[in-house]
Amino acid sequence: MRSFLTRFVDEIDKADWRIDLRAPMGVKIPMSEAWRALPEQLPLRYFDPWYVRFVLSARIEQHIIEQCQGHGPAPIGSGRLSETLADLNTFGRNGLLKGLGDIDLLQICDISRQYQQKLDYVLAGQTPGSGSGRNLEPAARLSGACRSRRG
Repeated sequence: MRSFLTRFVDEIDKADWRIDLRAPMGVKIPMSEAWRALPEQLPLRYFDPWYVRFVLSARIEQHIIEQCQGHGPAPIGSGRLSETLADLNTFGRNGLLKGLGDIDLLQICDISRQYQQKLDYVLAGQTPGSGSGRNLEPAARLSGACRSRRG
């Protein structure tokens, strides 16, 4: 039996994401359309729903960008972090979704969580190398920006 996330990602990948990006004043942003397309409640046992929605919305955003190219206004993407998150999970030859540990790592390594939630511990950020710091910095900035808008 395939897990909810495996089935859901498969449905996302098979869906038609061509939408009209025209708005009364300007254009619609694919990431906001992707976020709206996801259900508020996800039946998850192990993951924080916000991070799963974050990764899945990036995947949907990339589908919207690819499928809307050449149809109306040019889609405006969220950038490299979104592109990376969209490619985070892949299907193995056995049909199972790979990369779920990366979602877990993303939620564990997000040190901004200590300001968002009442935890019994304090997280301290450490970077083992300069490359890791460059890769994690955009995620921390985007995570903080998304959370402050979320309410």
